[in-house]
Amino acid sequence: MLAISRYPALQNYGYYILASLAACDCLYGIQFVLTEGEIWWAAGYAHAHRCSLWKAFMALLDAYLSSCSFLHLLAVAMEKYVAILHPMAYPRLLTARRLAAGVAATWLLAGAYVGVIVVGSAPCALFSGKGGVHHVMKAVAIYVVPGVALFALYYLIWRAMAL
Repeated sequence: MLAISRYPALQNYGYYILASLAACDCLYGIQFVLTEGEIWWAAGYAHAHRCSLWKAFMALLDAYLSSCSFLHLLAVAMEKYVAILHPMAYPRLLTARRLAAGVAATWLLAGAYVGVIVVGSAPCALFSGKGGVHHVMKAVAIYVVPGVALFALYYLIWRAMAL
């Protein structure tokens, strides 16, 4: 993030998606350290295995930031798709306003994604360590769907470049 803000050569619109991805991953790292630190600190205590508001919040934040990170990777792939396959139309298609809207959409869509996952279930049941259908639903919604879309987009780039 600092390099993008500091060096003029990196201040084109495509790098703003990467700066937003870096911010998301930094927040994700902080959330992970806080979650692991709390688990380590609470180890051995009876309340460590109960559901607390803090654990539920951290679990939701984990789901939000991981889906946000995946959606940012998808936005980077879409930007590269346009840059590689339509280089002459790139400046016309990906303006500063559209890229800013795309970055904002990744953050908002990640929140909507997590909201859809959480609807109808308590966060403690959804993110408890007991496994079950909620973990499968979370994994599919946060990792598999964007992962398949990412793979498909890079496949289209590869296929167009191979021709």
